[in-house]
Amino acid sequence: MNCHTLKKSFLLSFLALTFFGLFGCGGGGGGGGAVGSLLRADVDRLALYGATHYNANGTGTSWLYQISTDDGTGTLIGDVGYALSGMAYDPTTGKLYGTTSEGDSNFANGLIEIDIETGAGTPIGSGAGLMVNLPAIDSVGNAFAWTEDHDALVTLDLAAGTATVVGNSGMGTARGGMAFDGNDVLYYLNGANSTLYTIDTTTGAGTLVGTFTDLPLNLAHHGSIDPETGEYWGLDAAGTGARNLLIIDLDSITLAVAPNTI
Repeated sequence: MNCHTLKKSFLLSFLALTFFGLFGCGGGGGGGGAVGSLLRADVDRLALYGATHYNANGTGTSWLYQISTDDGTGTLIGDVGYALSGMAYDPTTGKLYGTTSEGDSNFANGLIEIDIETGAGTPIGSGAGLMVNLPAIDSVGNAFAWTEDHDALVTLDLAAGTATVVGNSGMGTARGGMAFDGNDVLYYLNGANSTLYTIDTTTGAGTLVGTFTDLPLNLAHHGSIDPETGEYWGLDAAGTGARNLLIIDLDSITLAVAPNTI
């Protein structure tokens, strides 16, 4: 298990995290977006991106930040222009996607592409057709999300912006987190009862892995798995105030480090 020490930083209501691959000054281009024009699939290091529940002006759109995995400090990139319900990075194209909240006044329950340099979101299609959140994309570009309309896994068409239910999960879910690990195993952290599941991407069925013993209900939602360490980075349920960043060891189903406010 990798140990982390994170300092307290800015107080914003984060609701989504995703890891993003970056490379140093010695590499070339590639991919559909960039952070400082430095982005490609064969990464030298990882960056963590977070989106706020609302922006610093108090309006109902999310702001995109890059978050340091060393000390938890954040760098503002820009206003997404939409209220997000999750984010996911496509490692095959270098693009960042987000699902929009059912309460978004411009494009509710939709899929957007997010510009890595500016944070600006662009709608894809005319809407997902379902309440979708927690997008996750595997290593070969297969995109999924979760719908609480059916408590089910859905596939996402990244070109059309539509969602299709895969199958019955057998779960009752609320305030969850979903992400692929480095082996393309899809995990779901269920805030309804503090349980951890794996999800079959072919059938949509959930398989119980275990129960968190040191996490209250509704914690560790809207997170992402570090492909280098296998740890899950998620957020607590602190309402509209500051969030605590939680790092979870999925093997032991316990907190790897104590919560730290971001």
